[in-house]
Amino acid sequence: MSEKSNLINISSEKPCCGLVIGKFMPLHLGHAALIRFAMERCERLTVAVISKPSDPISAEIRCSWFEKLFGSSLSVRVVDLREVHLPVTGEHTPEAEAAWTRYFAEEFSETDILFSSESYGDVLAAALDIPHCLYDPNRDSHPVSGAQIRKHPEAFKHYLPELVYEDLKRMRF
Repeated sequence: MSEKSNLINISSEKPCCGLVIGKFMPLHLGHAALIRFAMERCERLTVAVISKPSDPISAEIRCSWFEKLFGSSLSVRVVDLREVHLPVTGEHTPEAEAAWTRYFAEEFSETDILFSSESYGDVLAAALDIPHCLYDPNRDSHPVSGAQIRKHPEAFKHYLPELVYEDLKRMRF
């Protein structure tokens, strides 16, 4: 791993363009905390929403949550897997990682720093030769996942922004 991809102290000078990647299915308070953390540490932030046709929550609904919660303070771009044909695998394979890295290097070339709570962040940031700033990888502040929420939205509603919870109540998973 290159020195640039280690957790970094960016207090003296903010990187220009940050990136957060995820499905945000649904957008929960842990995601919101990661995004606020990233926004405080870079001049501009882009959120890449990974979407595929079989997703139980449409990209349009997920994007509307970002707009309502964050307004124009960040840029949201949908990575529609119908259009970009990136491999979706249960495990990280070298071929899949290479394809995703090429895609992000080309489509998000303005990115100066990657923010995530996931181990893939180290691999992707190193491949892109940008720093990775890791946020709460153990989910200590918001111990929840999108899959848990989709399975039991009522049980995890305290981890959701109200507007997200209201939308989820209308959906069937």
